[in-house]
Amino acid sequence: MHDVGAETWLMHGSLLGWYWNRKILPWDLDLDVQITEKSMQHLSSYYNMTVHHFEIPGSGGARDYLLEINPNWANTRTDDVDNKIDARWLDMSSGLYVDITTLRYHQDAEREGTKGMVVCKDGHRYLTSDIFPLADTTFEGVAAKVPSAFASVLAQEYGVSALETTVFESHRFEVDRQEWIPLVVPERDTRH
Repeated sequence: MHDVGAETWLMHGSLLGWYWNRKILPWDLDLDVQITEKSMQHLSSYYNMTVHHFEIPGSGGARDYLLEINPNWANTRTDDVDNKIDARWLDMSSGLYVDITTLRYHQDAEREGTKGMVVCKDGHRYLTSDIFPLADTTFEGVAAKVPSAFASVLAQEYGVSALETTVFESHRFEVDRQEWIPLVVPERDTRH
């Protein structure tokens, strides 16, 4: 996204995966990133439905991605459940995608006297100081950015237990290996 002028950071399930071991959670089916409203306006104006060719570092291969902007991205209503995702990067060979949500200033909070409040369509609200300045890091071995107060952002979205519970979605987090390991489920004996 940097190549097209949009600063991006990890959010939602991808940020939670980053928190645990800098990787995608094994049960997560997509990546989640967030951008500012100004960046989304830029993408919408100049890059909607464009294809981007990316070399995959260290693999010798490349992939094509389609950037698709939701025509309702500017709709700020939080009750429109069908339009919470503002854009997607779609891998044209596999169909996998990266969800992009927009972070915008919370106009109601500003009117009520709370300065520096931002919101996304899923209803989560943050202070700008929870997000900015972004921190440099890696995710899946690639340079990435995360919110400055990532732990409080995650606790607000998922609860503190998401930062502590080491058994979830039929996996156990092995601290020594820094990896989510599937729990072995005994096979059911179907003999009579």
